[in-house]
Amino acid sequence: MLLLMLGVSYYRDWYGKGIEILTGPAGASSWRKADDIETAILNATPAPLLRYQVTQRETQGFDHIQRLLAKDTSGTKIGFGMEATNHDEGFGQATVLVPLDWDYLHILCRRQLIVDLEEYLEVKIDPETPLRLGRVLSWIEEAESRRKNKTGASNKSEGEARRTAAETPQVFGTVGRMYVGPQLSGTRRFAEWVLDHYGLDVDDCAATGIGDWNEACVQTKQGELDFLFFSGPLGAGTVDGLTSESVLLSIDDICDAVAKQNEMRVSPAEFPQNSYRASTTFSDGLARSEASNAPSEPADATEMTNESSGSESGEGESSNKDAAKALRFCPAGTKTISTRRVLLCSPQMSAFDAYQIAKAVKETLPATISESWRSAPPNSAADVRPSGELVLPIHPGALPLKRGEPLRTLFDPWTWPAWCQTLAATFLFAFLSGMIAPRQAKLASVAVGDGEKEGIATWDSHVDKLEEIVKHSREIDLVRNYDKWTHELEHYRQELEGFFKSQKMLEKDYEVRLAQLHYIKIDIDSPKPPRHHPKKPTGNAKSLPSARSSAGVAIKKPVKANPKKRT
Repeated sequence: MLLLMLGVSYYRDWYGKGIEILTGPAGASSWRKADDIETAILNATPAPLLRYQVTQRETQGFDHIQRLLAKDTSGTKIGFGMEATNHDEGFGQATVLVPLDWDYLHILCRRQLIVDLEEYLEVKIDPETPLRLGRVLSWIEEAESRRKNKTGASNKSEGEARRTAAETPQVFGTVGRMYVGPQLSGTRRFAEWVLDHYGLDVDDCAATGIGDWNEACVQTKQGELDFLFFSGPLGAGTVDGLTSESVLLSIDDICDAVAKQNEMRVSPAEFPQNSYRASTTFSDGLARSEASNAPSEPADATEMTNESSGSESGEGESSNKDAAKALRFCPAGTKTISTRRVLLCSPQMSAFDAYQIAKAVKETLPATISESWRSAPPNSAADVRPSGELVLPIHPGALPLKRGEPLRTLFDPWTWPAWCQTLAATFLFAFLSGMIAPRQAKLASVAVGDGEKEGIATWDSHVDKLEEIVKHSREIDLVRNYDKWTHELEHYRQELEGFFKSQKMLEKDYEVRLAQLHYIKIDIDSPKPPRHHPKKPTGNAKSLPSARSSAGVAIKKPVKANPKKRT
C-alpha cells in the first residue's frame, strides 16, 4: 500500500510539470545553445509515459539568470552560468547540473578603425602579430590628442581650421563606442575587469540603446561601434558573422593579472590560430566553424597572398579596403581569458529531475567536454586552482553522474535498479491480490447453513406480504398506519444489512432485496388519498348532536386524510 501511495503521489506531482530554460539576450551564445538543451530534455524519458514540457525565457545575462534561480522555490528552472560569476553577492546559491564548454572572452575591433589609425599615426602593423587591446587604446588616445591640437590651433585661419577638421577622422575615442553586453551579463563583467586594467570605466565606454548582440553587429558594420566584447565558446556563430569587419584583439599583457585579481575564477587561454576562418576542427577538438562553405585554406592568408602579388606586379593598390583585408582575424598567439560555462539549477530541484536533465544534456555533448569537470580549458597548461574542481557547488542529483554511477533514491522508485523495480512491482501486485481476491472468493463461495437459509426465507416472506398489502389491499388506511409501516420497513432493512455484513448473502442478492424495500417505501409515501375512508354521517343536519353533548364530552370530528406527501 505504501508503494501504491508513493506511485500515485509521484504521478500526480509529474502531471503538467514543466522546465523553464533561462538564456541570455538574443544573439548570445547561451541563446543559441538553448535550442539544443531543449531538444535534449524533450527527448528524455524520466519515467514511463512521462516527458518534460520545456519553455525558454530570455534574460539580461548570467548574473541575471543566477538571481532568478536563487528565487526559484519550485525547482523547475534551469539556466546558463559561468565560473567567473562573483558568488559572494548574495545570488550565488545556484548549483551545477552539468558543465558545458568553456567561454572565451572575444574582444573584436573594427578593421577600418585600425587602418585609419595606421594611416593617421603613420605606424606599421604586422598582420602576422596579434594586436593588443592596450596598444589600440593608446593609439586612439594619441590620435585624439593630435586631432584636438590640429583643429584647435589659434594661429590658423578659420578656413584652414575647417579644412583640417574635415580631413581628420572623427572616429577616434572610446566613449560610447564599445558594446560590453547587457547590465547583468557575464560579458559585461569580463569587460569591466579588462577595461579597469587600462584605466577605463565600463559605464563611460559602453554604448547605449543596444538591446542585444544582433543589434551590435549591425551598428558595427555601419561604423557606429569600434569594439565589441563577447563571451562564448570557440566557433560561436555569433562571432563568425563579424570576421570580415573586425579583428580579434589580444590581452596577453593582463591575462595573469585578471585571473589573480578575481580569485582564479578565470583562466588565461589562447585562441587557436585562424579561429573562425578555417573549415577544419579546432586544435582542442571542441568546436567547428559554423561557416560550412569556408575554404580549407585560411581566407586571411589567401587575401594576403593576393595583395602581395598585386603590389609586386606594380598595380600599387593600397586602399583602406585592401589594408583592412590584410589583417588576420586571429593570428597565432592571441591571448584572452576563459571560464567554464555550466548549466545551473535551483537547489530546490529534486535529485531525480536534476539527474535526468543532466544526463540528457550530457549525452548531447562531445566526449572532450562531457567527461571533463576541470575548470580550465583543454588548451590551458594546467588548472588555475590546484584541485582543478569547479567553484560552484554541484547539485546532489548530478554527483552520481560525475562519478559515472546511476542515481539511487530510497523514496523515489524510478531511481531504483531495474531488478529492484521489477521486484517491487511483483510484490505490489501480490499484495493487492492478497487483499482483494480472498474476499471475492469468500463471497462467491459462501455456504449458508439451514438456520441462516430459514431466516432469509422468513424475511422474504414477510417483505413479500407487506408489499402485497401496500400495493393491493383496500382494507388498510395508509395514513393512519404510516408510522407503523415505516418502522417495520426500517426493521427489515436492518435485518437485510445484518445478513450481508455477516456474509450470509451475496452482494447481488443484497442489492435486489434492498431495491424491493426501496419501492415499498415509495408506495407508502405516495401522495394518493387513502384507499379506505371513514363513513361520513348521514341524515338531517339539524337532528345531529352538537359538537359538545349535554354531558360536556367533546365529540371528535373525523380526521381528514392529509393529501400532502409524508416524508
